[in-house]
Amino acid sequence: MVGDFIKSIFSSIFGLVMLPIYLGFFAGLSLFIYFSFTKDFEIQNIVFTQAYSEKYKFKNPKLQDSFESWQRKKINSGEIK
Repeated sequence: MVGDFIKSIFSSIFGLVMLPIYLGFFAGLSLFIYFSFTKDFEIQNIVFTQAYSEKYKFKNPKLQDSFESWQRKKINSGEIK
């Protein structure tokens, strides 16, 4: 009886201690994923903007398709003419 009570107290204290650790881990992981995607798009915009200003053609077909898709989005949104 007393042993179960002490066990439940330690269990609840352990749960309260571990909760911020778990929350911090998952919050940090989600921020890392968010910033990695944001940074990739930022780098892509910089590279494609420079390629557009220099009228560069990519040799890699996948990059060229991605560049043309980016260019269509920017033209449709009115950012470039």
